[in-house]
Formats: sequence, C-alpha cells, structure tokens
Amino acid sequence: MNTQKNPQDVKVVTVFATDACFPRECKASGVLLADGRVLIDYPFLWTDGGDNAADPGAQIDMSHLVLADGTEMQEGWREVSAKDLTPDELESVLACKARATREALKALGKAIAILEQLQAEPEKAADIIRQGYFGHALVRGRSVLSQAGQ
Repeated sequence: MNTQKNPQDVKVVTVFATDACFPRECKASGVLLADGRVLIDYPFLWTDGGDNAADPGAQIDMSHLVLADGTEMQEGWREVSAKDLTPDELESVLACKARATREALKALGKAIAILEQLQAEPEKAADIIRQGYFGHALVRGRSVLSQAGQ
C-alpha cells in the first residue's frame, strides 16, 4: 500500500462530472494522491449556477479532473473513500487542504485590501483596474476558494 510521505505529493483538484440523464455539468473539489487515487469532497455542485448541489440520488458520470495549474486529467485517476487511505495518507490530505485554505485566505486578504483601496480612493479605480490588480486578485481568490473546497 502506498504511504504518502510528502504532503507536496498531494494536490487539490476539481473533479468534473455530467448528469447521466441531462447534459448538465457539475463539479466537486478533491485531493489527488501521487498514485492517482482521488478523495472527492461531496457534494457535486452545478457549474451553470443552477440548484446549489446535484441531487445526491442522481447518476453522474465523472469525466475528468483539473489541477490548480489548469492541467486536465482524463485518465490515470480513480476515486477512493477516506477509509481506503492510511493514517499517513489522511495526514497528507489534511495538510494539503490546510495549505490550500491558507492560500485562499491570503488571496482573499489581497482582494479585500484592493476593494478597500477602491472604496477609499475611487478616483484611482480606473488605474487599479487598468493595471489588472483588482481583476487578478478576485479571480485568484475565487479560484483558490474553489480549489479549497468551499
């Protein structure tokens, strides 16, 4: 059995699936272990902004996962449950989630600082937006939160 020794070998991912009966995509966050096993954080959420979560009784077909850097994996991974992991692997998963949460908080802090600057100095809004800081911070914050399983 594989034992994760390095938390860096564990990566936060987004798992995509489609409803088996309707052409509707949903996603859930998960954690990819070095050997291709994926622990998924249910529930799956609709990507089109519809109902909050996919019906737990719905048949979904998992199609691919996406790493934080945008790399897509169609193959080479399989879902496992927490009971299939060793204590060391669970520790690595928790360390990975904690790291992702810290990154999310840092990105949100930057976004909040920029929003406060925009409120305090609205005359500088055009410069801030033109430089891309505002949009980048919000996109990065939202991306990191999504990866952290919010």
